[in-house]
Amino acid sequence: MQSFLGFIFGNILSSYFLEINDRQKSAVSNTLLSEAWTKCLLVLELLLGRFDRRRLIFALRKKHSLQIQQQCIPSAKTKPLPVPEIAAADISPSKFHQITNGLTSPVVIKGFLRDSDACNKWGLSYFQEQLGESVYPAIKDSRQENSENKENKVELIKVRDLLEGISRGEHTYLNNVTQIFADNPFLIEELQLGKLASLMNTKVTNGDCFDVINMFLGGKGTGNSLHCAFAGNFFCNIVGRKKWLLISPEYSTFLCPIPAEPFIYADCHYNPEDEILGQKTSNLPRFEVILEPGDVLFNAPWWWHSVENLDELTVGCAVRQLNFQADFHNNFLFTMFSYQPLLHLWKSLFNIKRKLTKEQRIFRDIMLSELDRKIIEGRLGVKESSEKHF
Repeated sequence: MQSFLGFIFGNILSSYFLEINDRQKSAVSNTLLSEAWTKCLLVLELLLGRFDRRRLIFALRKKHSLQIQQQCIPSAKTKPLPVPEIAAADISPSKFHQITNGLTSPVVIKGFLRDSDACNKWGLSYFQEQLGESVYPAIKDSRQENSENKENKVELIKVRDLLEGISRGEHTYLNNVTQIFADNPFLIEELQLGKLASLMNTKVTNGDCFDVINMFLGGKGTGNSLHCAFAGNFFCNIVGRKKWLLISPEYSTFLCPIPAEPFIYADCHYNPEDEILGQKTSNLPRFEVILEPGDVLFNAPWWWHSVENLDELTVGCAVRQLNFQADFHNNFLFTMFSYQPLLHLWKSLFNIKRKLTKEQRIFRDIMLSELDRKIIEGRLGVKESSEKHF
């Protein structure tokens, strides 16, 4: 009954948020939009019974949602907890699903890809030789102190120039790029995704079960501020070390969420002048881990996370498989407003067509080109001019 009420509530909200998105372009500030999402999350949690009803009823009577959040957050700072880890030699499909609670919680598989071609080959000289003349979008200044509450400046750059800039200490960051794998399928082979596929209890064991692969390449000090995203992923840490901070999606109401458009992720919206709000993450239960080369982090859907690159060169890949059930479990509201339901239907129809027509392409081929192109167009504010590069 609660799930049914939540579904009805989500559909009712859809018309409201269409109005919010239109007004956001002119009159509605990020703070007001964040408050609207926070209030809706609180109501939805009440309907689904995920939190204590008495606390929520009390909270819903407050005038401002940001005041609600601050009163609900513990006053004492908490120390970060370690992300659960398991050695590569000890992992199995049953253990993986058990330790991730059915793909809804994070876990680190230590050294899982240490012997892969990617870990043995990838580096400055290899990328210079293989990818040097390729052009992709990159964030111009991705230092963490510059990434919060600011519009990221994205520019087209040759991989050769990007790597030379990283060697000089620049903070340009190849962030979340998929087209690089569509252009260079040998990179997918070098990741040896069959090992990851073996953990998924799927009939497809050669890596074709994964739908999207994103590349992250940058130098020391680059990274991402706190955000969450749909479609959990295996984050394959190939070169250098990365420091991750993770917060459970059950605390989304306390993190001033503000959705990106299209809604494939949400940022944590803080007012930089409000020191109390800026200290939220230190008051919430959170997890930390430093990934070493060859480690794989299963980053569960809608878990809040920030990433700091610790070494002179860091390379990682997010390997994603659409899993509607896990997304739905971790954050009902965010999932219903994301691309996930549509992509789930699209993938099902594509696979039916593929069987009937014996098409050679897999769903990932579509995702690597079409989805990435649309996102790039939105970032760069261009259409036809970007298609020649992507």
